[in-house]
Amino acid sequence: MKQLTIFSLLLLVATTGCNENPLAYDENTNSRGTTTVYVEQNLEPLIETSIVAFEGNRPKAHIVPKYARELDVINSFIDKKTKAIVISRDFTKAERKEFSQVNVSFKTNKLLIGAIALIGPNGEDSTYTEEAFLKLLTTTDKNSPKIIFDDVQSANFNYFLDRIAPKSFGPNVKCLQNNLEVIEHIRENKNCIGVIGFNWISDRDDPEVLERLKGIRLIEVAKGNGTEFVPPYMYYVYEKQYPFTHYWYVHNKGSKSDLEAGFVNFLINEKGQLVVKKSGLQPYYRISREFNIVVE
Repeated sequence: MKQLTIFSLLLLVATTGCNENPLAYDENTNSRGTTTVYVEQNLEPLIETSIVAFEGNRPKAHIVPKYARELDVINSFIDKKTKAIVISRDFTKAERKEFSQVNVSFKTNKLLIGAIALIGPNGEDSTYTEEAFLKLLTTTDKNSPKIIFDDVQSANFNYFLDRIAPKSFGPNVKCLQNNLEVIEHIRENKNCIGVIGFNWISDRDDPEVLERLKGIRLIEVAKGNGTEFVPPYMYYVYEKQYPFTHYWYVHNKGSKSDLEAGFVNFLINEKGQLVVKKSGLQPYYRISREFNIVVE
């Protein structure tokens, strides 16, 4: 009877289409279904590329990205609008305690080491020390350069607010609404410094990036009060020579079999990390390299 049951099951699977097989089909798996992922807006170019790569081999998978400032992304996670988010920080112990009190469990993975870029108009100063720039954030000198951020409570805004704590930003600090607005503002105004996610100008193979770079200059920065000024390129981030860097994190509270988990696993494994590297950013995980040596 057991053998007959197994034979009947195999026959059913073999003669039934995939969409009709109740044992083989699930609307949401690691590679099938639709899910929404909230992402801090500074990482939009990378996530767009990653989604194309992920869906390319998974025609039934559809990742819907929502880009917002960091505060709103975190709130979307708390309000159960999404099971997976990408932000520039880990949750604090207090935040994790709050999640545990409402029985919300999630897994956290580091994704990459990101850089915050400083940009200025062509023809103006293109170097600053770390300490000199931090002082500009709190100065009350009206003749000092205006510092232009992408948004209040964005990843860039929060990073530098933490760096100058317990002080607050001075009157020369202004906020717009996104990174593209900052780039346009810097292109059209003098005596100002834009603060953007490097991802918006990191992929020099992207024609849109080359257009964004027109009329602006990437500012090189030295650690502390040093004299070795470097841009936020991958090498200097990896060697910890560029000072304004931070980790990016993926937080996922979906199950192991859900599409969210499939996308997160893609991001943190070799193929996803190669996308990070191709985008001109520093992957968090080491990418293995294989060599085929032929001896004749």
